[in-house]
Amino acid sequence: MYLLVGPRGLFAFTPLTAVAAYGFVVMWRSRGPLRRLTLAIGAPSIVFFFSIVFLQLNDEHARNFAERRYVDLFFVLYVALGPALTSIRSTLGAIVVRVAVAASVATAALGTLAPFAGNPGESGFAFAAAAFAELWRRAPVQGVLDVMLLLALVAVVLSIVEPALDSAPRNSHIP
Repeated sequence: MYLLVGPRGLFAFTPLTAVAAYGFVVMWRSRGPLRRLTLAIGAPSIVFFFSIVFLQLNDEHARNFAERRYVDLFFVLYVALGPALTSIRSTLGAIVVRVAVAASVATAALGTLAPFAGNPGESGFAFAAAAFAELWRRAPVQGVLDVMLLLALVAVVLSIVEPALDSAPRNSHIP
């Protein structure tokens, strides 16, 4: 479970994967071709997930983030983002998705700064933040550019997500 929800886990560093999981639920409920697609993507992905989890049961001493182990699946898993985004019905749900998107982009950017984590048990966020602080100290112009480009990237990605979120009717009482 450490690789999924631990301090360097998949869902901690890529919350957009949880949105994709919700998308698969939506696809499964729709029946027909989407249900078959869910099964075609879901079955091998689940086998892959569990093989990683059980073969590396207690990987607290690894220096890499868990999302690196699952990166091969991201492109296939994110097929479910479309159905997930268009099925969000509440304002709160839309906000949660926006936060998940922004957090996933930001943590991916941190991963480019500090692709491998620090000491066992050390939070990946703390390690990456310290790496960014060191970069800021050594090269403040690059640090400013990194922050500006990160904000621009988050804005671009959110602008791509917005039309799908806006296409679903909102009802603040229905999750």
